[in-house]
Amino acid sequence: MSVATPLLADHATFQFSHEGWSHAVHHAGNDAAPPLLLLPELPGIAPGLLLFAARLRAAGYKVYIAQLFGGTGRRAPLRNAARLCISREFAFLRAGVSAPVTQWLQALAGHISDLHAGAAVGAIGMCVTGGFVIPLVLHPRVTAVVAAQPSVPL
Repeated sequence: MSVATPLLADHATFQFSHEGWSHAVHHAGNDAAPPLLLLPELPGIAPGLLLFAARLRAAGYKVYIAQLFGGTGRRAPLRNAARLCISREFAFLRAGVSAPVTQWLQALAGHISDLHAGAAVGAIGMCVTGGFVIPLVLHPRVTAVVAAQPSVPL
């Protein structure tokens, strides 16, 4: 299914649901390329993130972007920060237990692997989502994770 926004015109989108959680996942690139899961920074799917995704595709990856929060194509870090600071995921993270978002991401990684005949999946989390990729290291189908500037709002 195509996305309405012109910024994602070269992406297809599917809705992925697991245990009551559902988010859009945008993807683009060669289906035969190694899969890479990219989690956005606090502003959401901003033009800079899409440029980074395009560079990853040019480097030979099929890129999946999980839209966990925020809009597409506009920077709204304050609004998204307010939404995240009150979210249950951060309460779980502060308590040192597995957040529902990490369980959702593990299920998504397994789904992406299935789409690629069992291939290993790489994952990049940026800023606030950097901490969300760390538990993915335990998933048997995730080959590598990058936590780029992981942080949690204070």
